[in-house]
Amino acid sequence: MGAPLSLHQQSTYVLASGIAMFALDLWNKPRMLLEWSGVALISKLGTISLMVFNPELVLPLFWGVVLWSAIFSHAPASFRHATWWH
Repeated sequence: MGAPLSLHQQSTYVLASGIAMFALDLWNKPRMLLEWSGVALISKLGTISLMVFNPELVLPLFWGVVLWSAIFSHAPASFRHATWWH
């Protein structure tokens, strides 16, 4: 009832919501896993899962995800949606 969440709880909820959004994206566009955008998303979820198991690394991992997201979201669409698997 208003008590702050631990870093472990926060990371777990971020991971759960990320997996839910990933599932919706994958349902909408199954081919996404063959694109670089899918690889980027899987790597972000992997990094967030590290936050769940290593609470002492939450801050640097968080900023790593933010930086990766900013770089990747500004990459040209021709790269983001290019297939990495032929």
